[in-house]
Amino acid sequence: MDNFDLKKYLAEGRLLKEQQEDILSFLKNNKAELIQVLAKKYGFDEDDIEEYSEMEILQAGDSEGNEDPEIAGLGESGLDFSFNPEKVKDEYGDASEFIINVGGKKIYGLAYNM
Repeated sequence: MDNFDLKKYLAEGRLLKEQQEDILSFLKNNKAELIQVLAKKYGFDEDDIEEYSEMEILQAGDSEGNEDPEIAGLGESGLDFSFNPEKVKDEYGDASEFIINVGGKKIYGLAYNM
């Protein structure tokens, strides 16, 4: 591989990495579908759908409150999401774990107060 090929290879690798969406960006880009999936899962009525639709998707954290770029939350709803199931485990027995599909991707969730 000559220098040109190596540079092209490295550039393509960076592009592929940059094209991978993080959970926060992914959910922001697919928020309407996320709300519809949650509405079906939890039996939301129109008022619930409106309320959840108005919530912002935020960077969330682990069980100790440390911000984690692999976890996103839906406002103050008590819902956390990740592409990594290990990031949204119920460590204390006070939440429920779930799996949903949004935008063709498997999303692992943790629900408090639902």
